Amino acid sequence: MSVSLLTACNWTTFLAFRGQMRAISKFTAWDETAEGALLFREPLLSLEDLNAIGIYPEVIDAENAVLRYRRVNGPDGSSGDFDFRMKFLGGRLSALIFPQTLLEGLGRRNISGLFAMIGGSNSPGAGIDSVPKSQLVAVGLFDGTAEALGMEAAIELAPVDRRNRPIILKMKEHGRSDRYDHFHLNIRRSAE
Repeated sequence: MSVSLLTACNWTTFLAFRGQMRAISKFTAWDETAEGALLFREPLLSLEDLNAIGIYPEVIDAENAVLRYRRVNGPDGSSGDFDFRMKFLGGRLSALIFPQTLLEGLGRRNISGLFAMIGGSNSPGAGIDSVPKSQLVAVGLFDGTAEALGMEAAIELAPVDRRNRPIILKMKEHGRSDRYDHFHLNIRRSAE
């Protein structure tokens, strides 16, 4: 970890954010519109805080930014674009809007559960529900048929801005062959 990262980040704010993610249902809510934004009830992170922890969204204006990713292992014919839109209120991250196929494929509860894992929670109440393979195919996250998906699958996202980290979501069967019910999220530094 570089010294500039240690001095640039407001670690108190970052640790408070991790605490919010650990208790995600208390500090977030899902917008009921089709857009389905994850709303932060107590916005904490500024753009500077995000940059200090290695997240560099493209700033659209004072209230909007976007993290742009491309699917590495996506189905043929898909655009491969995965944009995570960010809304800011008073200079703080107040909402995160996920790519629609990811939201529909994984579901809100599972996305909340992944954020809870980032916060350090391993509580079963934080989410992760099993996801039918047919659902992942139906929304276009994978080619072919649900039956053709193996015991493991991954969604690999490469950042358009190389300062951001790649995202890999690995899914595994555990017990039933028609669904994935074990998830591992890897947000790692790229090997440059």
